[in-house]
Amino acid sequence: MSRLLPDPLRRHAAFQDSGSEQTKHEGRSAEVHELCTGREECGHFRVLGIGHEGASAIECGGRAVRTRPPGSRGRKGCDGCGSAQETEQTSQNQDQRRERLEVPRLEATDTTSRSDAKRISIFNHKGGVGKTTLTLNVAAALAETGRRVLLVDTDPQCNLTTYLVSDEVVDDLLDRSDDEDGQTIWTALKPVHEALGSFGVTSSIETGIENLYLIPGDIRLSEFETDMAEFWGQCLQRKLRGFRGTTAISEIVNSIANDLGADYIFFDSGPNIGPLNRAILLDCDYFIVPVACDLFSLRALKTLGRTLLEWIDAWSTICDLAPRNTYLLPGQPVFLGYIPEGFRVYGGRVSAEHSTILSRIDKGILDQVVQVLRPRKLAPGKAQGLKLGEIKDFGILVSASQNEGVPIYEASRGSAEQREVARRAFLALAKRIDERTRRG
Repeated sequence: MSRLLPDPLRRHAAFQDSGSEQTKHEGRSAEVHELCTGREECGHFRVLGIGHEGASAIECGGRAVRTRPPGSRGRKGCDGCGSAQETEQTSQNQDQRRERLEVPRLEATDTTSRSDAKRISIFNHKGGVGKTTLTLNVAAALAETGRRVLLVDTDPQCNLTTYLVSDEVVDDLLDRSDDEDGQTIWTALKPVHEALGSFGVTSSIETGIENLYLIPGDIRLSEFETDMAEFWGQCLQRKLRGFRGTTAISEIVNSIANDLGADYIFFDSGPNIGPLNRAILLDCDYFIVPVACDLFSLRALKTLGRTLLEWIDAWSTICDLAPRNTYLLPGQPVFLGYIPEGFRVYGGRVSAEHSTILSRIDKGILDQVVQVLRPRKLAPGKAQGLKLGEIKDFGILVSASQNEGVPIYEASRGSAEQREVARRAFLALAKRIDERTRRG
């Protein structure tokens, strides 16, 4: 069932009722200086929050002005109309101002509903762990079971797009992405980037794999990532443009996923902890950690859980500041499990070197990810079952899969036995993901 995200509780409430000029900030009452006392026709006022020592900020004509703390004397100016006058907050002039203008609550008009599809990111900020290959093959296995899956390429390197689409078509998609009929994710994000309003229109493309669809990536996502850092700051200032920019990808995905009737959405993102990936992870219902069997991946786990927790807590604070009815990211990605991959098997057994690292990875996931997120109820309460499955090194099948644009188990190279082992491994992963996400 489609749902609007819940209206968050706010510490910075505008008014408890239309006739009140008192608001609470962390347990203290503070008077809100809500009116420009210069020109009567100057009426663009929105309470932005309570600042230092109870001082409030108001907005006039799109520009904020800081007023003095309640009860103080001095000049109060309006950046919107340029007026200023000596003020003393008394009960008499408060009543007079009430009669002149009723100040509205700070409120947005967004009515976007979130798609029912489960959103998942197979994420690790370390490169070389096979995120793109794993994402494509897990998604393809889910599609084979009858689930409709939407892939979203949010990596400016466009690896997922080039995996599934021929070079000629990729070049054409990138050449036309600025046009109104473009079909990459940048096409829809361009109006937001250029501050022309809300996001534009794009669509998914068929991949040649039944039930599997793709929103192509674009190298110009790197430009939008720069914007994302600015949007985050604007959110902290309660500016609607910041919220709309931060949630733009989520809203684009909503539209396309709803049209498709998608069951799952998988994001493929770059190996970093930048502002673009922050927004994507905060938009996800679940995340899965892929881990290569090497010491570098093991060390990377030390920062993964802590970084995610910082993002979650920061977004929670921003949600408290959000104007009412603003579309928000859920900001509660649940750890679904981890997938070790790329290890070698000899005679049916994992090599001794990789076996040692695998045991250390399990402990690292528990200590650095699960225990960090568990207090927020974003990780399992039990230590068992953290591993979703294992994907061994399939050697030549991987490169053949990437060259042919098909899942590993449908590549033309390698033996039939290898392909069958790969198929069973990915179908088992898909089944486990489907079970856990539907359970809840």
